[in-house]
Amino acid sequence: MNLDGIHFGQLDVRVVIEEPTVAVQSVSSERLITGWTTVRKVWAKRASESAEKIEANQGVAITKNGYVIRYMEDVNETMRINDIALSEYHYILGIERVDRKRFMVLHTERRDNGEG
Repeated sequence: MNLDGIHFGQLDVRVVIEEPTVAVQSVSSERLITGWTTVRKVWAKRASESAEKIEANQGVAITKNGYVIRYMEDVNETMRINDIALSEYHYILGIERVDRKRFMVLHTERRDNGEG
């Protein structure tokens, strides 16, 4: 994603960064996500690209987005983005820290198999 000439006024999409709430089962010591907790509400710039592919013999629409936000130290790949305008959850796959800690790009993915 090209960030040349980007400025804070272009961050025009309201998103919520959420982290998983994890419970550990006492018998198996397996970690299970039981919910999501708000870390921070921020303004972002969304850049989209969509794809569709076949997984387990079914069509899966995969929406890949890059969200440009102001630099934050405490964001990681276990978190997700709640895009309020789209009413969708996008899971963070990678983080690109750029422009001398002014901005960062959260590379995300949303999967939809058309069910439910």
